[in-house]
Amino acid sequence: MDNPLKDYRTILGDSTQCDACGAQGYKAYNKLRKCGGCSLAVYCSKECQRKAWPTHKSWCRTRDRGVNPNAVIEQWARMRVDLPDDCTSRIEDFSCRATVVADFHKFADYHRRTLEHIAIATLFLNMTPTDAELLRRGELLLCMDLTPIRTVKAGSSRGPAHSWLLCNLPQLRAVQDELVQPEFASVWSAQAMQSKIVDDAYRGRFGSEYGGLCFIVYRVGVAQEFQQMPVLLPKNPAALSKASTKDALTDYMRFLKGCLNCGVVLQTSKEDEVVAQPGELHLVKTRSKETWTWRPVPVPWPSVHREISRCSGYTPKSGMSPPQLMKFFASL
Repeated sequence: MDNPLKDYRTILGDSTQCDACGAQGYKAYNKLRKCGGCSLAVYCSKECQRKAWPTHKSWCRTRDRGVNPNAVIEQWARMRVDLPDDCTSRIEDFSCRATVVADFHKFADYHRRTLEHIAIATLFLNMTPTDAELLRRGELLLCMDLTPIRTVKAGSSRGPAHSWLLCNLPQLRAVQDELVQPEFASVWSAQAMQSKIVDDAYRGRFGSEYGGLCFIVYRVGVAQEFQQMPVLLPKNPAALSKASTKDALTDYMRFLKGCLNCGVVLQTSKEDEVVAQPGELHLVKTRSKETWTWRPVPVPWPSVHREISRCSGYTPKSGMSPPQLMKFFASL
C-alpha cells in the first residue's frame, strides 16, 4: 500500500491554522503567533485570542511553579488504568492540559509511523460499508486511548519513546456521535477549513484511489489531540476478506502496539522505506545539553518479535516475521 501521508506536508506547505477561527497561516505572510502562556495554541489576531480564552484557559500552562494539579488533572487521577508490572503512572507530572499535550507530542514524534500504521491496519480490519461512507464524507474517527507511564524497572528506561502506553486497540466512531461534547464540537469546527484543503488536494491528486480523510483522536486522559489522516484505498479490496489477510493485519497491528508500549522505535532508511529497523533511544549528555538519539537494536528480528509478543501476551497467527508483515502491509 502506498503511504498516503508521504506528501502530506508538501500539500499543506508550511501552513497551520488559527485555533480560534481556522484561518490559514504561512511563514511568508499572515504569520500566526503562539500563546504566551503555553506556546502551543496559535492565533491570527489578538481578537481571536480573546475569543478563544474562555475555552483555552483550562488548557493553558499555569505561570505559577510548584502548584498542585488543577481539578481536571485530579479528575484524571481517579481514572483506573491497568499498567504493566514494570510501569507506574506519572499523571502527577502535569499541572495543566497544555503540559499533557506537549509531553504526548514528544512521544508521538518518535512513533509517528507506528501510530499511523496502527490506524490504517485498524481501518482495513474493521471498516464496514457504513464506515467507508463516513470516511468518504470525512466523518470517521479512529480513537486511541493512551496514558502517561514511568518505567520502574532499573536500567529499562527508554526516555520519551517509552513515556506513554496505548491502553487498548483503536476504536472506530462516527463524528456525529461525538459532537454532543462541546469541547469536541469546538475543535471539530475550528479544523473544518484545513480539512477541506487537505481533502480536496488528495481527491484531486489520487481520484478513485482516495478513500477519504479519517481523523485520529488521541485521547490522552484529560486532553484530546487530532491528526488528519488521508487514506488510500487498498489495491485489492477483495483480499481484505481473506482469513490469511486478517491474521497478517492483526499480527502487524499487535506487533506495532507492542513496539509502542515497549519503547521500540521503528525507523526506515532511504534505501528501504518499507521495512523499518527496530531501535531504542539513548541519552547523550554534553556540557551544554542532553539529547536522546536513536540507535538500532543489536539483536536479530526474531528475538525482538518474541520479546514483544511475550510482553503483549499475544500469540501471532500468520507465521510471518516483522519484515514480512511490513512488506505484506505495503503490498495491500
